[in-house]
Amino acid sequence: MSNFITAIDFGSSKVAVAVGTKSADGIKVVSFHSHPLPNGIKNGEIINEGRVIEALKVALGAASSDIGEEISKAVINISGKILSRKEIESTIIRNLSSKYVSAEELEGYRRERYKYSVDEGDMIYAVLPQKYDIDDLIGYQQHEIIGTSGKNLKAYYKIFYGKAALLSRCKKVLSACGVEISKIVLSPIASARAVLTEAEMENGVMLVDIGRGLTQIAVVRKGIVTDVRIIPFGGESITVDIQNVTSISPKWAELIKLKHGCCVEEFTPEDKKLVLRGNDGIIEDEVSLIGLTRIIEARTSEILEAIKYIKEENESQGKLSAGVVITGGTCYLEGFLDLAKVFLGKKTRLAAPRGCITTDSHEKAQDTFSSTVVGLLLEGFSNILTYSENDKVKVSEIEAEADIKTETFEEKGKKESGERKGGGNKSQKRGLGTLFEGIFGENNDNC
Repeated sequence: MSNFITAIDFGSSKVAVAVGTKSADGIKVVSFHSHPLPNGIKNGEIINEGRVIEALKVALGAASSDIGEEISKAVINISGKILSRKEIESTIIRNLSSKYVSAEELEGYRRERYKYSVDEGDMIYAVLPQKYDIDDLIGYQQHEIIGTSGKNLKAYYKIFYGKAALLSRCKKVLSACGVEISKIVLSPIASARAVLTEAEMENGVMLVDIGRGLTQIAVVRKGIVTDVRIIPFGGESITVDIQNVTSISPKWAELIKLKHGCCVEEFTPEDKKLVLRGNDGIIEDEVSLIGLTRIIEARTSEILEAIKYIKEENESQGKLSAGVVITGGTCYLEGFLDLAKVFLGKKTRLAAPRGCITTDSHEKAQDTFSSTVVGLLLEGFSNILTYSENDKVKVSEIEAEADIKTETFEEKGKKESGERKGGGNKSQKRGLGTLFEGIFGENNDNC
């Protein structure tokens, strides 16, 4: 059996492959390769399978050469603005009520939720446990409920689902490259795992990964992912604005953004121009540096305003004491952190995946561009918050020990309303539904 685990990040600008192994000091990234991917993936969805296959074969070939063996399995990411979310509550009657609750038992219940019915053509990509009740113990986290006993267990989950075609296209691409899926992880959860500290995750933090086509957000409180959001624009929107306003080519727009881009007008001299020369030395165009900054500042401000809205919405449900952590390529723009602090508060920092992997890991794996793929790699060494393609839902033993019924909070509300109107039992046990209402808005809203 190979000692290596491979992760593949399907990004809007590139496909990245990282290979890691466990060492005495932790997880070491021994190989990292990426290949540009123009117009192959849009908004997290593969739109040109041929281009993605071509790019992935190059990156996989280089990684295989590094480790001296073929890559046959990989952890992959799923993202996109078409992902939706819903809150569900499972009522579990434990037939063996004297038996102490174990982590394995709770994991069995969680995996069972992948069977929850969603719209035709959709599938569930993630099931995130939130809190549990058992008999008269109300609102406990997973680590607190383990070791307790009782007959009536209620489990509260957030499920994330979307078009099954997302996965089917990934499978076709991977199959063409001779690779099977070992695990699927939501992109923002992977990025959060790579860059957040234990203290941040415990105290409440919002992770923001600003990619080329999407800005992806994960909110973590007390070690639990409580919200995942996708904003359908990112760094590419800045490039498009530069192109449209200055009438230069997309190639030039991206190049000057990366080399000379600044997010704060007061940091930029007013009397300087960028002279754009082609390979033959002929001047193709000129761009005012202060004009460039104004374009970048305006679009970056719009991205940060959208992030701020989600931050305030989550803060209304509970404090984010650790503030905001931002990763992704856009972080490199001069003045970005200064502008981000104006919108998001002083407790805002930039992050790259460094402390989570060994110091002798591949240099490129320690870059802000690499947060997602490194997080996927870390998830490959863990069974937490992942769905395994090779470990289908195994619940036969759980089903023998418990009766499980699941309903959404919306269904639960209608049921309780009907009981009140009909003069039903007025001394119902207090639930946790109201604690989660409003975190996501409507149950079927897009992330």
